[in-house]
Amino acid sequence: MGATITDIKRDGDICVITVSLTSGGGSARTTVDIVGHVIQIEVTSSNTAIASSFSLTLNDATNGMQLYTGTLDQLDVATSDINNGTGAYCRGELEVVSGNPSIDKTVRIYYEKM
Repeated sequence: MGATITDIKRDGDICVITVSLTSGGGSARTTVDIVGHVIQIEVTSSNTAIASSFSLTLNDATNGMQLYTGTLDQLDVATSDINNGTGAYCRGELEVVSGNPSIDKTVRIYYEKM
């Protein structure tokens, strides 16, 4: 139950953090500093036939800054919806805080390495 960071991939300047969310919600934090510009959040569901909204917050835990907060279901979040349309800059450990999805979700956080 909760949130688990399952993968961090880097491909040139674009990087992806994959987070698995299960019922009960929770939080997870990277073990390395994420220095970059958050440009997209992708949400996929284990069962697309069932609506299951949940809250999601991204924090720069090292610097005490909130990068994104919102309620999601199965829609992606584009740069235009992150930090008033400009994306968000992280320069420390990234913390992902999830509400309580009733079905498992996978969240991918795309950021441009700085």
